[in-house]
Amino acid sequence: MTHTRLPCSGIRRAIRFVLIGFLLSVALPFGAVGPTSVFVVQSFGLLLGVLTLTLCVLRPELKPTAPRWLLIVPWLMVALGLLQLVPLPDGVLEILVGKSHALRQSVAEWQGMEAVLPRTLSSVPAESLDATLRLLAYCGIGLATIVAFRRRRDLRLLAWGICGAATFQAAYGSYEFLSGRQQIFGYVKRFYLEDASGTFINRNHFANFLAISLPFLWFLLLESLTTREAASTWKQRILRWTQRETLRRWTLLVCLSIVYVGLALSNSRAGLIAGSLATALVLFGSGRRRVVVTVVLIALLVPTTYLVTRQELTVGERFVELEDNLRKPGGRPTVWAATTQIVRDAPVFGAGVGGFEWVFPLYRPATIRTHWDHAHNDWLQLAAETGLVGLGLALLFFLGLLVALGRAEKIDETATRLRGAIVAAILTTGFHACFDFSLRIPANATFFVVACGAGLALLGIRNPATARRFRASQQGSSRKTQKTIPVIESGE
Repeated sequence: MTHTRLPCSGIRRAIRFVLIGFLLSVALPFGAVGPTSVFVVQSFGLLLGVLTLTLCVLRPELKPTAPRWLLIVPWLMVALGLLQLVPLPDGVLEILVGKSHALRQSVAEWQGMEAVLPRTLSSVPAESLDATLRLLAYCGIGLATIVAFRRRRDLRLLAWGICGAATFQAAYGSYEFLSGRQQIFGYVKRFYLEDASGTFINRNHFANFLAISLPFLWFLLLESLTTREAASTWKQRILRWTQRETLRRWTLLVCLSIVYVGLALSNSRAGLIAGSLATALVLFGSGRRRVVVTVVLIALLVPTTYLVTRQELTVGERFVELEDNLRKPGGRPTVWAATTQIVRDAPVFGAGVGGFEWVFPLYRPATIRTHWDHAHNDWLQLAAETGLVGLGLALLFFLGLLVALGRAEKIDETATRLRGAIVAAILTTGFHACFDFSLRIPANATFFVVACGAGLALLGIRNPATARRFRASQQGSSRKTQKTIPVIESGE
């Protein structure tokens, strides 16, 4: 009796279709920050992760080919979140939490739960469970990205999906701002009325969304410029304007201009710096610097000059206020200083992932009179919630992926440019995370996870010569062990 199996290409194609559709829609419901949207993201990531893991077990050739230790680190973060939820004996708990035992008791009293003091490493188990499920969903999305986008043309398709979502957000946000409507699908904005925010509530999250996507747009534009053919006669020059590649270049140039305009109208200081950082990384990482400079002048300065003359934009206005904001009592530096006290009291395992909003009021100084549910520094908040263990794992993955991409095998110009775009997106996000909490927004976190997954998928691509040697070595070992070993796909 014979069994028919779905080919691997069909499985990956289905996952690619679902993932790109999810990327195009995840930011539409206000950045996916509402309870219903968060539930959808969690459910989607968990189901996709379970499906991908099942397929990898049934079809070994679908297993990721990236460095194994980089694949394990995110799951260790999930294990840390689950460890914070495990009930422990009082004696063991006192040894592990140390000075944070008093912190847990204070949080329980703050929540009105004096009689049910949590016997877990987390001070707020319910919030930690939600945050751990969200992290588990992100791991599922990342794993699906690695499995589905494991060829260069697949990753190019992923870049198109990312750029499509960013262009829509920038165009929609700019239109709502310039028209004066300031609505989000009929919802009248109450905050950030002087800034563009797309479908996001917060201008900083909107700007970070565009900054993550910007390197992929540059990758597609530079990739289209490499196929340019020289025209010797005036007829050939005219005909070249009707070719598909020419139309694609101008479309990408228009999209790039729209994204830059959206960044400028967001008035987000961290977002503007992140976008500039992404552009600089593309500029210095590309071998066509003159072309990049020309494109920047057209895509950035021309629309910016037009908006300035219309008095719709004042370049650098919010940067003048930066020094006053840093010195203002109760601002972000004060919050950061108070957050370090949480790290000092719970240095190993933290106060509980997702529990910053409940723990911070116990450390809030009198100069802070507003409610802070985030530290506006993802790295510092991660240390407060998961301790030095969680921060160390996050830095290990973040820096390890960047180093692995930097040392990756040079296959061709396409892979090199794509690697540069992924590195720029990761660095840009890491920089922005130092001043805001964009990675706590599901839409931005999803795009960051997909960018990391694309980087891990790129690490598994080998050039044809290396792939042939790899196949030969694997076939030789398979004769000895009589086992089937999956072959890495190479190139197109």
